[in-house]
Amino acid sequence: MSYYRTINGKKMDAAIIDKASLLTKHQGDGRISITDANLLMGLI
Repeated sequence: MSYYRTINGKKMDAAIIDKASLLTKHQGDGRISITDANLLMGLI
């Protein structure tokens, strides 16, 4: 697996994209909550 994932021509951190996808999967409207955002920031 690559460190980066390209979305709309921009390189993004793959770990953060993967975690955000998991956090929004099958949970309501797909928005990221404050709690989820704090988890994502812990990956930086």
